[in-house]
This record gives sequence, structure tokens and C-alpha cells, in this order.
Amino acid sequence: MEFIQNNEWINAPQATPAGALPLRKVMCFLLTSMVFMLLYGFAKTPAAMDMALVSALEGKATVRMAGSTHALIPYSKLEANEQIHVPEGSVVQIVYFSSGTQETWRGSSKFQIGHHQSLLTSGRAPQTSRVSLLLARQLMGTPQQAGKRGRIGQVRLRSVSLIEQSKIESEYARLKAIQPAGIYLAELFKLNALNDLYEYELMEGFIDEIRRAYPVSRQISELSARFLGSIDNQMRIAALRDSPEKFLE
Repeated sequence: MEFIQNNEWINAPQATPAGALPLRKVMCFLLTSMVFMLLYGFAKTPAAMDMALVSALEGKATVRMAGSTHALIPYSKLEANEQIHVPEGSVVQIVYFSSGTQETWRGSSKFQIGHHQSLLTSGRAPQTSRVSLLLARQLMGTPQQAGKRGRIGQVRLRSVSLIEQSKIESEYARLKAIQPAGIYLAELFKLNALNDLYEYELMEGFIDEIRRAYPVSRQISELSARFLGSIDNQMRIAALRDSPEKFLE
């Protein structure tokens, strides 16, 4: 009983075996690794690579992959072999990252995602055009919605910007001048370019600007939520990288 009542041994410094890492450092490493895996996701197989982006959606459409069907969402990325159904009255526009091919699908139509262009499976053929490869590749960085096919979200993966900051505004103005109403590729371009440069304050200011300009746009609302979520993820990663021990307090 005397041993149990005397609890000084509990708070006494514990010796760390020679060559062993302190438990706190081990826990910080494990926590950091776990968060990075959740935020970045696991590596994809070649058959599951993102091929295109839903650059515009009017009405409703669905995407089917591996026997599961979901509602298509603006600015979501599409993988090879996914099947898209565009019902009558709806319009879907997609841009392929590798080729810059832009397809506008009007319902009723069904098509399958390829590597450089889509395959019509039934219904109306698309209208096709091309965007610049700079724009197409910039769109690859568009953040994805949390939970898409098991993803927990997405953060910026590129380490080098595709365009100099001094040229972003002029390219944005050029794209803005030629894009049709209801299409927001210029806004996507600018947000992705700023995201590459870690210009989070400029991103937040631009998001406020386009929200005021298009207060009832579903697509602007979706676009804003994606990039604000990306900023939050980046800030969390930076905090964890700089002070992982704070998450153990």
C-alpha cells in the first residue's frame, strides 16, 4: 500500500534507451505523416488519372464509374473511362488537360472520358474547340471537393508557377474579354495562378470581388468554396509543418 500511495515515481523523468527517439518526436512524425496522407491522398494508378475538368454545367448531369452513379458537379475532375449522361435541357462543358480540347455537350447525350477527347456513346455529338495549353494545364490545379471517390480534399501540388505574376492580370483580361456569359475559365485561371504563387490574400480579395459581381451564380459559389477550402488546407499544412508539437498539446 505504501508503494501505491507514493506516486512520486509517476512524475519522475523517464530515461530514454540509448539510440531510441523520444516518444514526443515519434508522435509528431506519425501525426505529420498521417495528415499529409489524408490531405494529399494516395498515389493514383495510371488508369485513374485526371484527364479533364468540368468547366461549366447548366442544369443537371451524372457521372458513372465502377458501377456507382453520382451527380456531376461544376469544376470536378474527370478520370479516364468515366461515363457522363447529359439529359435533355442540360449543358456540360469540359476541357482536357493534355490537349486543350474543349467540348460542349448538350442533352440528351452520353459519352465516355478518354485521354485527349471523349467518346460519344449515344445522343448528340459535342461542339468542340480548343483553349491554350497554358490555360488547360493551369486548370489541372483546380482544388477538388472533399470526399470525391475517397479523397479528403486537395492542396496545391505544383512547385513551380506556370506563369509569372506580372503576366497574370493581362492574361486574365484577355480571357475575360473572349469568354461567353456563364463561363468562368478566366476566373479559374487567375485563382489557380495565384494559388501556385501562394498569394492567398490576393486570392481571398479576388473571391470577394467575383462573389459581388455574380451573387446568384451557382458556379461562382462552387468555385469560391473550392479555393477557400484549398487556402485553409494550405494554412493547416504550413502550421503542422512548422510546429507539429502544437497538435499534441
